[in-house]
Amino acid sequence: TVQNTSNTAVFWSASSGTVLSSGLFTAPVVTATKSVTVTATSAADRNARGSATVSVTAPAPTPNPTPSPLTITTSALPPAQTGVSYYASVVAQGGTAPYSWNVSAGSLPQGLTLDSNTGLISGSPSASGTLTFTVVVADSASRATQTFNLAVETQAAGGNYDGPAELPRVYVKSAMTDTPASRVTILVNAGGNLQAAVNSANCGDTVELQAGAAFTGAFTLPAKSCDDNHWIIIRTSAPDSALPPEGTRITPCYAGVSSLPGRPTFNCGSTANVSTIGTGDHPSPRQSSHIQLGSYAEWRSDRPHRL
Repeated sequence: TVQNTSNTAVFWSASSGTVLSSGLFTAPVVTATKSVTVTATSAADRNARGSATVSVTAPAPTPNPTPSPLTITTSALPPAQTGVSYYASVVAQGGTAPYSWNVSAGSLPQGLTLDSNTGLISGSPSASGTLTFTVVVADSASRATQTFNLAVETQAAGGNYDGPAELPRVYVKSAMTDTPASRVTILVNAGGNLQAAVNSANCGDTVELQAGAAFTGAFTLPAKSCDDNHWIIIRTSAPDSALPPEGTRITPCYAGVSSLPGRPTFNCGSTANVSTIGTGDHPSPRQSSHIQLGSYAEWRSDRPHRL
């Protein structure tokens, strides 16, 4: 406030910070206590002035939050089987990342290892039994431990495992009602480029191959992000009425072959050649007249889905 003069118009200035023409002062940002001088100079007489000293203090530092105690939240591990790939993560919370992991007592089953950076236990156990071991996780200031009992069961030829002849335990429902493809139909005539048609097909498309034509070569079905309502179907152009019903074992009749030497009569209702291409399980990409499922489809789990 300007007093003791009729000329109240003044110019404001400050040695630090800012001051508006109304006299509102904004203090500077400081890291330690600092004195700032605010001056009002008369607009009528520049020699008439008054000053005030303002002490500006630094704000109190914000304390760093105290992290919660470091603990291992995993309380148990799933059982393993000999000769079968195993993956299980030991999870921690609290403390300050990054963590380091190791086994401080006992030992993991033979064939399994603990990743020192992630806490992942992985590998393929080679011997059965139940092993007890202690896992320790540490950060820069603390550590936590957890003891586990990991049971490794023997995967024998008996019981519920049928060795190399075992049928798949996981399957894909492939009936027409379970594999809808209602988008567009791509027709590939004899001599056409089957691989190009498969590559360009979108989810929900049907690729029809000319009935009776032979498409020879190694064909790759590329992985595509399709959902359960948009499959890609590769089929013959023959109508459904000319094909065996779903779930029926196909015979050489559908390839135009009514009999084979030394074989019983097929009793074909029709010998129209409605077949186009065979799909096989042979892993070799050189196998003619077979679709190569992926780059090397030895295992069913390696093959692209929804095709």
